Amino acid sequence: MNDPEIRQLLFKHLTRRKSIGETDIYEEVPLRTGQVRADIVLIGSYLECFEIKGPNDTLKRLLDQGNQYQETFEKIHLVCATKHINKVIHMVPKWWGIIEITQSGQVKNIQKAKNNPKRKIQGLVDLLHVDEAKNILKNSTHLGVSKLNHSHLRELLVEHLSEIELRVKIRQELAKRKWRWLPSQNAINQPHLNARTWAI
Repeated sequence: MNDPEIRQLLFKHLTRRKSIGETDIYEEVPLRTGQVRADIVLIGSYLECFEIKGPNDTLKRLLDQGNQYQETFEKIHLVCATKHINKVIHMVPKWWGIIEITQSGQVKNIQKAKNNPKRKIQGLVDLLHVDEAKNILKNSTHLGVSKLNHSHLRELLVEHLSEIELRVKIRQELAKRKWRWLPSQNAINQPHLNARTWAI
């Protein structure tokens, strides 16, 4: 079971949600200007992250990745091969979701995701490229932002926009990005049912 196949199984699993028609699914989403990449990001009723660990992946970077995800996402899910289950149950917080993908293609919910108690509003801004952050500030304030770096933009966005406003603006900016690499399309070249899937 390779990464693209796991993604396709996950997309099919997610389409069973009643709200999926109003949800955007994004692949390979950079955080903190590319320091970390989230495998799958789902923006719907919640801002959710799905980290994939296939049978050929190691768990060495999982905790470091998780620290960034915990600042940004309302819910975090670990999607992993059967061989990792016994280890990850003891590695990740109890509020992370754990989804098992078996070699035969079964999708099993091992642990339900709960609301992230460590999320920070500043973490939302980490989903944006610098130009996108500047664009939001230009359209929302009268501040001069042309020479500001990511850290300063992060502070100003949190200072001048509410969390609800940021969520709306981030969704809009993500939808504008050009499609690039779609790992899931290496498995089958068909659109994901009832969901818009983007790679950014």
